[in-house]
Amino acid sequence: MEQVEKGKYEMTVKDYTNGEEVGKLIMRFVNAYGFDKAGFVEAVKYSHRTLQQSLFGLMLEVIKEWDKMGKEGNFDPRNEYTVHKSAEIVKVVDGFTTVPCI
Repeated sequence: MEQVEKGKYEMTVKDYTNGEEVGKLIMRFVNAYGFDKAGFVEAVKYSHRTLQQSLFGLMLEVIKEWDKMGKEGNFDPRNEYTVHKSAEIVKVVDGFTTVPCI
């Protein structure tokens, strides 16, 4: 099975379908001081357009959950801005977080 090795973390192709593992990997990425935000954005920006649509839908799902956390009072000053802005975004999209996959 194909393996990708970066630093101390190794993933197999099968792991890419495990949302929890991929989520943890992304959180490790953003936890690194000076993480390459521009490189991430460039990779996404030039990826296949259907994949961009899928990623946007995933981001909307995360935003919907942050909104829910805010409504439940499940936040503190470290993520307060995130949950409040998420609530505004959910209002703008009228709660609609499903995107078409073409």
